[in-house]
Amino acid sequence: MALKDLVPMPPAVPINRYLWSKIAELDPDLVIDYEGILPFFPLGETAAGDSPWDGKPSVVYDRMMVINPNPFYPIKKEQVHYALKADPTDSLIWGSAFQYILDEMDDVAKEINAYSAWKDYGIFFHNVRLFQTSTQVSSSGAQRNYATSQFYVTKFIIDTTYHYNDRMAQKLMV
Repeated sequence: MALKDLVPMPPAVPINRYLWSKIAELDPDLVIDYEGILPFFPLGETAAGDSPWDGKPSVVYDRMMVINPNPFYPIKKEQVHYALKADPTDSLIWGSAFQYILDEMDDVAKEINAYSAWKDYGIFFHNVRLFQTSTQVSSSGAQRNYATSQFYVTKFIIDTTYHYNDRMAQKLMV
């Protein structure tokens, strides 16, 4: 059995797929522009530059922190840092869409669980929260300045509480 089959799935994977599916429901034409590629990438994609995206928005994410918030060890809490790279208009639209889709705590966790049930990720989400942490601003600090930067990076943190379910536990015992 390969290492990828033994190591638990990071919670960001089902969250990203759920988020993209909801964006597809809201704007099916947008998803067609990406030709089947999910524009969420772990860590940096700086070597790729802008050529694969032709100015389209993309998201880079990384795990920030995994903690056990209480004595009941199976429940885990994780924070994932997201950086949305987009032009000014798309940055505002996509950022608002992320908030609209993910700002429901327990309800969005239930929706992610239902969406992911057929994929058997082995993760059960208890809640999901979204925070916008920063946006690049002009040197004056007051507003975005398109003359100095055609792309902006809007940063978010997705905070989630979850546990691995029995199916994942059985895989880990093998």
